[in-house]
Amino acid sequence: MRDAGLTDKDTLDIAVTKIKAHCAKHVNLSMAVFKLMSTQQGTKSITVFAKEIEELATQCQFTECQCMKERAMKDTSFSHVR
Repeated sequence: MRDAGLTDKDTLDIAVTKIKAHCAKHVNLSMAVFKLMSTQQGTKSITVFAKEIEELATQCQFTECQCMKERAMKDTSFSHVR
């Protein structure tokens, strides 16, 4: 669990705290992706809806590859535009 910032010198209590904090980040990220993929256009104009999708995609932290953010935005807009 080096991703959680654990070191060999951490006590059990510190390790548990770090692991819980690391897992909480993933829960928030999962919720952001869920929110993006389940958003609806409703009565919003396409420009307002596109801006909302972009903001939600940014919250998903697709930092490794910009194309992931763009792909998620396209997938959401195609499946939820009316």
